[in-house]
Amino acid sequence: MKINKFKKVLFFSSLFLSPAIPLVSISCSFGQQEDYKQKKYQVQLLSSNQIQFIKNQFKFTLKNNIDYNNDKIDDIWNKYIKRSKKGSNEIDLILNWDSEFKRLFNFEYHKLNGFGSEHKYIFELTKEGMTPTIKYKIICVDRNNQLEGEGLVKLEID
Repeated sequence: MKINKFKKVLFFSSLFLSPAIPLVSISCSFGQQEDYKQKKYQVQLLSSNQIQFIKNQFKFTLKNNIDYNNDKIDDIWNKYIKRSKKGSNEIDLILNWDSEFKRLFNFEYHKLNGFGSEHKYIFELTKEGMTPTIKYKIICVDRNNQLEGEGLVKLEID
């Protein structure tokens, strides 16, 4: 008898509590959205001096022991352009980890740290005329991937 009474109490209490659970969930997520909006607008964009500093850090050259052979470099660069069409992860692999790229080219850039908000690059491998070129965009992740700067870095040939 006591078990049946317990089951009834449990059943009726769950009927009253069930509608209240979504209200609690909504109020929690609503506050988080407001916090996100406030944080989003508190994030400072990069200043023109910071963007210029970043641009000045780019360097794209051939390694010292590599002789410039236009056809050879052109073939290699076309291979990288084709490979880079797979997406931004593939471009990052080429620029930072590809052993052939590292053997032939020296590509230096600012790592986008120390600005108080999260930034990232979007790179694109291309050509300007016959010159291998890396286009870049500076994106502020904390501002919903807002574009803050862009440019291109051509291969410096001595």
